[in-house]
Amino acid sequence: MVWWATDWPSSIEGQAEAILNAPPHGHQLEVLPIASPSASVAAQLSYVGEFCAHMADIAALNLNSGVVRDSYSFHGPISSRAGTAAWLAPLRAAIAPVAAVCRNSGVRFVLVINPLSNEASSNEDGLRRLLANDLTMEPDAHATYLAALRGFPVIDLWPAFLSAEAANGGDHPPLYLTADAHLSAAGRTVFATAFADDRADRGRRLNSSGARRPRMYRRS
Repeated sequence: MVWWATDWPSSIEGQAEAILNAPPHGHQLEVLPIASPSASVAAQLSYVGEFCAHMADIAALNLNSGVVRDSYSFHGPISSRAGTAAWLAPLRAAIAPVAAVCRNSGVRFVLVINPLSNEASSNEDGLRRLLANDLTMEPDAHATYLAALRGFPVIDLWPAFLSAEAANGGDHPPLYLTADAHLSAAGRTVFATAFADDRADRGRRLNSSGARRPRMYRRS
């Protein structure tokens, strides 16, 4: 889904499409943003299973702590014992049948994970979190997600965001908005570039092995 204040060229989906279709990648791919009727993980996965599996080569679903908390009505630390008890098992149970539907339909299904501001750096989003009296950092969230999603195909954007945070000694445009936890224009570019580079690299490895080349990439 394209964020409401974002035009297509500066959206994650639009930038990923442009990168994949430009040199040196040079594909002819279409990235299709899909908005499900609900923001919950279960609803989005159901939408991917029923819709994308019949018209896409790749269905990608973005997971982050905001979506997970809202989906499973848990608002504490994502890596805490209470947190994982609230969301880990139901999340895996929701993903498994959709991944199977895609696999049986010849569609590559992948989960895309990225950090929220309090999982990336204390320099990000500080004013909003200070005003909300919530300065809790969650450095363990990355390892928690990798463990929780083991066995499912994952594009891990955490390294790209941590690298962007460290660039120029931390002197860079904010990667997250001030008013809320959504990505800024710079953050969307980091996301789109890392996602596109990952897909292009996987595509090159698949092509070198003689596998079928995807016709187009579509992101949910």
